Amino acid sequence: MPPVVPLPVAPREVEFKTHWYGWQIMLIDAAALGVVATDLALGERASPVPGILGLGAYALGGPIVHLVHQRPPAALGSLGLRLALPVVGALIGATAENCNRRCTGGGPTLVGGVVGAVFAVGIDATLARERPPAGAALSFSLSRQTSRVTFSARF
Repeated sequence: MPPVVPLPVAPREVEFKTHWYGWQIMLIDAAALGVVATDLALGERASPVPGILGLGAYALGGPIVHLVHQRPPAALGSLGLRLALPVVGALIGATAENCNRRCTGGGPTLVGGVVGAVFAVGIDATLARERPPAGAALSFSLSRQTSRVTFSARF
């Protein structure tokens, strides 16, 4: 019988897949902004409580989802986007409204704030991915000569 020659097996890299959870953020934001829009549409006839709760859900909903996915830096970035972009949009709108020390907060100012909020939601939801740490890899090798399986991980 001829001798058995072991075949070399090259180590394989196992690829980490990303998981997009932006749909969770978009679902919360759609509900929050819907409550705010309804409150604004009703005007003075409605209590301000639903609008305030809607704004709170908008501001904190995305960051909470990031925290649930164990991404504190993304939660902080989400909060920054959600607070800064509507303000920047409203300021751009106020400039377009050309109000001299007396802005009503309607028209272009309101539209600018809403556009800023929509951009914040879009950016936040687009970047909502769970990713492995930089340089992370998992490999294994099989040696038929020594009947050994070797696993290694790099983080």
